[in-house]
Amino acid sequence: LGPLELAVRLEPGNSQAHLRLGQCALALKRFDQALSALTLATHSPSQQLDALEALGDLWSTRKQNNKAEALYSQVLRANPLQARAASKLARLLLARGEKAGAMRIYDELILRLDAALDKGRSQGRADNQGLLAALQKTRADIVLQKIGPSAQLSRPFGPLPPGRLPDTLHR
Repeated sequence: LGPLELAVRLEPGNSQAHLRLGQCALALKRFDQALSALTLATHSPSQQLDALEALGDLWSTRKQNNKAEALYSQVLRANPLQARAASKLARLLLARGEKAGAMRIYDELILRLDAALDKGRSQGRADNQGLLAALQKTRADIVLQKIGPSAQLSRPFGPLPPGRLPDTLHR
């Protein structure tokens, strides 16, 4: 952390340095230092969403899930295509047993990302098409978990006709 701490001391207004310092401090479980650096990074419009997401990660790591959910939700209100924050929020809801809420988050993100790809507004088109496929698979996994507690997927699968379960589903 030394070089980042030095960068913050030399340029206290460098929000990117605060963000990176906060992310590194979080990875090293230096929670107080991470909280301080990330909070400072939220004051910069260019770093705000990444800093809010990292603060959500901090609170999630500390098992303060209500705070984490609020921060991930704030990121999504500002950028509805922010897949990382959406996925983290959905995982928190799943952990709390709120499968319907998690599916709703994935549904909204899938629709928005698909619409952005159709309109050509999404940068990194190939990457986002891969992301879209991953989100669809994750949503399908959530749905299939509702079938029964012993249902498991042995491998990924593609789209299926309505009403047909994949051959890889075992009970």
